[in-house]
Amino acid sequence: KKMSVKAFKLKVNEIKTLCDMFDVDRSAVDGKALTKDDLIDRLLDFLSAPDKKLTKSFSKQKAKVEKKAKKETPAKKQKEEEKEEEEEEEEKKGKDIIIKGKMPTDKQLRKWVQAYVRCFDLDKATTKHAIATASDKFGTDLASKKARIKEMLAEEM
Repeated sequence: KKMSVKAFKLKVNEIKTLCDMFDVDRSAVDGKALTKDDLIDRLLDFLSAPDKKLTKSFSKQKAKVEKKAKKETPAKKQKEEEKEEEEEEEEKKGKDIIIKGKMPTDKQLRKWVQAYVRCFDLDKATTKHAIATASDKFGTDLASKKARIKEMLAEEM
């Protein structure tokens, strides 16, 4: 909530600069330009749960893959689609449900730490920033889990 209040006070060009800094995808949807609210939603979604799927570079990779897929034969395409469906099913089985305001499990924390490590420059990120971001993501104060988060960050590096 705190972040969204601050974000809405920013000008659109400042929000776009932040999106560019974090490599958040701000491309238009269906040919329509994004509104300030849309930009803020994308930025806050990324900051609360850093994920490559929300970045520009992922969107560009996806576009290249889609372009390449058009050139492939139908048999290859079908095999790849089946493989992707299997991966999605496996992902759904192992997915933990995050309940805002409830202390996360170690498994949920580890998954979040792995995403954090992939998305942030750890030379510049601080433990305080990691805890604040995790607290926003899980909707609860994680200061009591500082040592555990620090330990997981060290393991992931």
